[in-house]
Amino acid sequence: MLKPHRAGLLSVVAAVMLAIPFMSPNIADAQRVPFDIKKTGSPETSFPGGIINYTVVITSTEAATDVVVDDLFLNGVDYVPGSSALNGSPIADPVKIEEHENRIIYRYSLGDRPAGTLTLTFQGRVDPDLECHQKVSNEVHLLVAGARRHESVVDTSLVCLTPTPTPTPTATTTVTPAT
Repeated sequence: MLKPHRAGLLSVVAAVMLAIPFMSPNIADAQRVPFDIKKTGSPETSFPGGIINYTVVITSTEAATDVVVDDLFLNGVDYVPGSSALNGSPIADPVKIEEHENRIIYRYSLGDRPAGTLTLTFQGRVDPDLECHQKVSNEVHLLVAGARRHESVVDTSLVCLTPTPTPTPTATTTVTPAT
């Protein structure tokens, strides 16, 4: 009979061993390819209804197969149709693969890629009904040969723009001297 503390350890080991055969055979290849992914957004502050420009830079020192970028729009930001470009050239809009209350996931399937740098740009529009003084997030995941590789997150602060008051015209009196 196993002692209780050993039974718990065996359960964990068994669970790990059961999971291993179901992993994708491409995981080892995906982990072998060195990648770097960096996502930025501008401006750093926006407002309800505003546009945020996103740039995702993916760098690899080796060729990769089945490169996929999943972009997660969170907390009231959505993709602007027709805004995508890869290395400065327009590309098709991503496919919406999932939508929940506070999250929409769009997928770019970029296919097989040689070593080098890819720059993906697109825009997000902030929901005009969002309240000010909160952060909205956008997250990107890089998948290679079916295995998740890296992620990068961008937070944008929402501010409310106070309109500049229009000056009130003042009355002027003109005195004409009598002749």
